Amino acid sequence: MCKEINNPRLLCKGGDLILKDIGAYIFIKVAIGKLQDVVEKLREIGCAESIAVTTGEFDIVLRVKVKDLEELYDVTTNKIHKIDGIISTLTHIIEKEI
Repeated sequence: MCKEINNPRLLCKGGDLILKDIGAYIFIKVAIGKLQDVVEKLREIGCAESIAVTTGEFDIVLRVKVKDLEELYDVTTNKIHKIDGIISTLTHIIEKEI
């Protein structure tokens, strides 16, 4: 059961404390020749704050902002993972921004 909450990032839902307004970085590996197509599809995702094309192990770093972990799960599994050309993803949730 939730007690009085003095944190605007926490929400009491069904007796559980839930973190809201979650930011995450999603590191994406893309198949050769599919980069531009993937970027165009990522632009259609409403919660995408930025898309960076990078060198190194990952081809794209996507920053998203969602209302809760359920939305993050939905975005990654039902939107991002279904984009043709994405090989794999690695998601890092932002704990604190300075």
